[in-house]
Amino acid sequence: MAVRAVLASTLAALTVAFLAAFFVPAAHAFTVPCFQGNGVELFKKEHNEHPIVRGKAKDGAIYYLLVNPETKSWTMVIERPGAGQFFCPVASGIEFELMPPPPLPVKEKSKKEVDT
Repeated sequence: MAVRAVLASTLAALTVAFLAAFFVPAAHAFTVPCFQGNGVELFKKEHNEHPIVRGKAKDGAIYYLLVNPETKSWTMVIERPGAGQFFCPVASGIEFELMPPPPLPVKEKSKKEVDT
């Protein structure tokens, strides 16, 4: 009876490992297609999407959020640093909505400023 229980648990563990190998995505870097040229201009021309946000990452990549004000479509594009000008569209969607900014922190006045 004990041998049967050990075999059953071993078979269950092997089944889980086998299924995980096929259905759990491998841990690897996320890759996207990149193209040479000016992605911001291309999306302006082809989709009437205009940049509304730009930010630079530590690695030198520049991220743009492009939005079409009429259709509310949006695309996030990365401009990669290095030789040549490469852009990589990494996300896109519909129903863009600009959220109100959070309240800015209020700087407390120093005692010197309060006394004057």
